[in-house]
Amino acid sequence: MPIITFWTELNKEIGQTAAAIAAATQMAMEHNKRILLMSTYNNQELQDAFWHPSAGNKKLISSLLGNQKKVMIDNGISGMAKALASNRLNPEQIPNYTKTVFKGRLEILSGFNGEEKEYEELKPIYPDVIQRANRFYDVVIIDLNKTMSDFANSILDISNIVAYGINQKNKSIEHYMESKESGFISTRNDVIPYIARYDQYSKYSTKNIGRLIREKRKINVMPYNTLFAEACDEGTVADYFLKVGTIKGEDRNVKFLGDIRSLTDAIIYRLQELQMKI
Repeated sequence: MPIITFWTELNKEIGQTAAAIAAATQMAMEHNKRILLMSTYNNQELQDAFWHPSAGNKKLISSLLGNQKKVMIDNGISGMAKALASNRLNPEQIPNYTKTVFKGRLEILSGFNGEEKEYEELKPIYPDVIQRANRFYDVVIIDLNKTMSDFANSILDISNIVAYGINQKNKSIEHYMESKESGFISTRNDVIPYIARYDQYSKYSTKNIGRLIREKRKINVMPYNTLFAEACDEGTVADYFLKVGTIKGEDRNVKFLGDIRSLTDAIIYRLQELQMKI
């Protein structure tokens, strides 16, 4: 089963976590696949997009949602580390450590949130956890720490697709070009670039960026969307997707979901291409 990793080489805020959240949620809603979304960061940003204290006791609006699922006391990546240490973590047990967004469709593995020393000690288990999860879930989506490092490399090496985020700034575009010519991207055939926080009025349009980086395929975008950004901040991402999914016409949120759909479709299509070459 595929491992899809959202990542970029520059340590700049480009909305990578938001892109991973949007792609995983859209894919879970539109494809009959069981998806695990997880972060390798030392924070709770990914989890808070779905369950944040500011969301209060709001109930999600679909019976598909399973956020009341019980999890083990030591849940998330910390709990899995303990299970691995005692050699009692089977792929089928991984859901015991996750939280459910859409029952049977989307689960979140809480990231570590603690002292930096403990986090560094935990890092080596991530590739093992991901590979075990990959034996149970149809798709595993990773929000991976930016920049190149031995840790990032260990996860990129087991990834089937790397969704590589760039933005509409000269430095980001130039770095992608350099990486494509003689860096990380030059060694891979599984990289899909996307433009994060896309502004359609920038001179760096998809067409212009595509020409600059010599990309023959269509470049997908993750536009900035105010309501989605607020949903990530308030812990109501699932509500946002369920509500916006019922809207028709020219609404900007419909356009936003269409752009996310194009990105996930491009990822799925690229996976199919790569599988045919095996």
